[in-house]
Amino acid sequence: MGAGALGAAVDAVERGEESVWGRPGMVVMLRHAYAPGVGDPRNFALGDCATQRNLDETGRAQARALGERWRRELGEARVGDVRVYTSEWCRCRETGEPEVVGRIGNDQCPKTED
Repeated sequence: MGAGALGAAVDAVERGEESVWGRPGMVVMLRHAYAPGVGDPRNFALGDCATQRNLDETGRAQARALGERWRRELGEARVGDVRVYTSEWCRCRETGEPEVVGRIGNDQCPKTED
């Protein structure tokens, strides 16, 4: 989908004229819900959430609202095959965790070699 077509699709969805889920092959990308600050501390570790910049209560509320909306809209659109992939950062995993997105699921993106 080209940038112009994507913009038109987003506009139509925002106006309530159609559901984003009704389009075959639709890919939705987002970073994460609200996590205050910028970047991560100098000595952060991907496997240790305590060392990272994480979602706060506002971010967790955003993630829950997103999950509720996705579950509702996916059910209305009768979409069957949906996958959610997240990066290794805790704020991303928390945004897409199964408790938030429900039946959508959650898979970690494959690790890349440096």
